[in-house]
This record gives sequence, C-alpha cells and structure tokens, in this order.
Amino acid sequence: LLTGLVLSLATLTRGNALLLLPVFLAALVWRNKMHWRTLGLTVAFILVFTLPRLPFSIRNYHWAGRWVGPSTAGERVLLIGNSPEAPAGQLMYPRTYHNWTIDTELRPEQGRVSATGRIFKWALQEPLLFLDLQFRKCLLFWNKIEISHNVALKDEGGTSRILKLPFLLPFAVVVFFALSGLFLERRFDKPAHLLLLFFLLACWMGTAMFYILSRFRLVTLPVICIYGGYAIGELLRLPGRLKTTNSSERRRLLVVHGGVALLAVFLSGSAYSLWCHYVLPQLLNCERPNGQCLVFEKQDCAILRDHGPLLEPQRFTLFVCSERAPTTVVKRFVIPPSRVGKTCYVHLPVRFTEQPSVNGILKVGNQFYQLDGAHLIKHEDDTLAFEVKVDTMPEDGVFVFRFPAHFVLPIDETSRYRRTEIYIGDEMYPYIGELAMELGWRLTDESPGSESGPRR
Repeated sequence: LLTGLVLSLATLTRGNALLLLPVFLAALVWRNKMHWRTLGLTVAFILVFTLPRLPFSIRNYHWAGRWVGPSTAGERVLLIGNSPEAPAGQLMYPRTYHNWTIDTELRPEQGRVSATGRIFKWALQEPLLFLDLQFRKCLLFWNKIEISHNVALKDEGGTSRILKLPFLLPFAVVVFFALSGLFLERRFDKPAHLLLLFFLLACWMGTAMFYILSRFRLVTLPVICIYGGYAIGELLRLPGRLKTTNSSERRRLLVVHGGVALLAVFLSGSAYSLWCHYVLPQLLNCERPNGQCLVFEKQDCAILRDHGPLLEPQRFTLFVCSERAPTTVVKRFVIPPSRVGKTCYVHLPVRFTEQPSVNGILKVGNQFYQLDGAHLIKHEDDTLAFEVKVDTMPEDGVFVFRFPAHFVLPIDETSRYRRTEIYIGDEMYPYIGELAMELGWRLTDESPGSESGPRR
C-alpha cells in the first residue's frame, strides 16, 4: 500500500510514471499467490493509488470539460515531441506545436481536436518520417550524448563535488556496460528479473514517447547501473570460465562477449548519428521531395524549407565563411506554382565569429537586398537571423547570397536534396547539405507589397 501511495505521488510530479503501474501490479500478483488475497490487495493498491490524484483530476475536469487526469500538460508535452517539426532530442516549441495546441485546449463543445488525433493524422500523411522520429528517439535514449536542459550529468552535474569523484563514471561508460549487461542477461525465467526488465523498458518507452533529455533518463539510472554491474561481474568471471572450458566453448564465449561489446559500443556511440546521416536523407527524399511546406491557417501563414529542426543533435554543421575570398551560396527551392511572382519573406539564421565590416547581399532575380543590421532580428532564445522581404518570388526558386568573412551559416547535413551550392571565390565547395533558410508568406497575400511577414 505504501508503494501505491509513493507511485501516486510520483505520477503527480512526472506523468509518465504512470507506465510503472503495471510493473507494481504484476509484482503484487506474483508475491501473493492466494486468489482472494491478491484480489483484495489489488483493489486496495488501486484505491491508494487513485485517492491522492482524485482532487486534482476533479478540478481539471471542471476546467477542461473532460477527464484529463491530475495534469493538463500531458497533451502539450506529447505534441512537443511528435510533430512534423519536432526533433528527437532537445526541448523546442515549434510553430506546429503552437498551432496544434490551439485546438487541443478547446472544450469539447467548441470543436476540440485531441493531440493523439493530430499526431495520428500526421502519421498517415508521412508514415515513414513519423516512424523514423519514434525510432530516432528510441536510439537517442541509449546514446552517450548528454542533451542538457536544466539537469545533465555532464553540465549541471559537473558543479557537484560528489559527481566529480574519480570512481563515478561518465554516462557514456555506464550506458555501455548497461547495454552489455542487458544483452548478456539470461535469467529471464525468474519473475524478479522480468519485473526489472519491464521497469527499464517502461521508462525507455515512456521517455521516447515524448522527447529525449538527459534529465528524463535519470529515473532509469539506478536500473541502468544494475545491468552495468552485471556486465562487469560477467567480465570478471570470464577469465576463469575460459580456463576451465574446452576450446569450442572458449570460442563461443569470446564471440558472444566480443559481439555484445561491439553491439553496445555501436548503440551507445554511433547508431544514432549513422541513422541520421545515411537513412534519414533517403526518407526525406522519399516523403518530402520538394521540401517541407507547413501551412498554418489560424496564423494565416505558410513556411517552406529544406532543413530540419535547428536543435536536432548531430544534424547540423556550422559553415564559416572564408576570409580569403567572398562566399557565395546559391539556394534553390521548389516554389509552389500559386506563389510565383508574389511576396515572400526570407528567414536566414546566422552567427558571427566577429562583427563583420561588410554587409551581406541577397540577389533574387534582378533584385538586390542588403543583409545588414536593419534586417537582423533577435529571437527570444538569443539566436540571430536575417529576415528580408522579397517583392517577387522567382519562378526558378533561386536565391543567391554573397557573404563576407565572419558569417557563420547552419547547414543541415541530413537534408540532401542537392539544392544548395557553396562557392568560395570561383571555386565550388564540396556538397555538405542544405542551407537552413526558410521562405514564408501570408496565405491572404495575393499580390506583392504586403507590409507584415509571417509571425514566427
């Protein structure tokens, strides 16, 4: 009963702790073999689990007009990590998220559309990319990358004297041994081992269901360390087993342990990045051959781009413009026929190694635009971008930029449409990906001359 109370309080702090409820119910049934005793304890466990949550659930029912449980943020968090603009890891609030939450926060009588309904509709439109996003989140959970946001062992944990002690291993080493122990574990015939495994899988799936941050993995760290300790124990016992077995068994042990070690290194080190650089580009070319066009009717705007989320781990590289010669970037879009000749807005994220003394230039058709301080905007997250109004969208979709030294441009290495060309002087730079640039326009803008661009 105390376990039910603690689990109930845990779900009030982290909603995905609800996935652990079947684990504890299974443990209760396993430990109490008597039929009536098991039934009574199960009913009591559920009551103790439900009562602390009930006041919040009733309050939220009157506020939302439907049962949402003790937290009203569940659908919002689900949308953050499950939209066409969502990264597998990192916390972002993209435009799709803001657009979809407008419908999810309505009351049922106002025509509410649920978050799961929105996500399911997108999954039907782009099934491969939807499945790809879920798979990348699953891979990223086991990756050595520490995605810092409020709490990460590498960053915030680095200020702790305890975590600086030499016998405390970094997460990269811990997750390697944990994966090794998970693959070497053979005693799944025992209920206690199955419950431990189910606990780990529930935390893994419960995190990957939303999005990956380092602090979301902390709850699984004790179980991960248990599996890591098992792997270390197996490693210490291996020399003795090799001495007391015949040659065929020794070969088998070496192959099994060596294969497990290689698989653990692969999953924790390079599986995510290899998937992003070799598989994801093929999926993008298959389902988004003309790039990503996002239409937001409630905000009266649309966005066209060839790149993915800017904060996606291991997806972008920064191209520093050369000091020996001006850098020319030719970016081509597949323009919708209905937008040719109409107003658009160019949005180009940028950084500087130092304040440039010369402005950049944008050429669209026969028109030239200055990329200067008057067109430089600063977002809430302190990132910089040029935003320029272009009077006539070109039919060929070609935008030519000329940058002096000290400009730094984000390039998406996983988007490989071959619609970005970079020249240093007259020499073409080897192809590396797509420039992180967007075109935006108002849906109600039918002719050039509109004074306000799409709101970001």
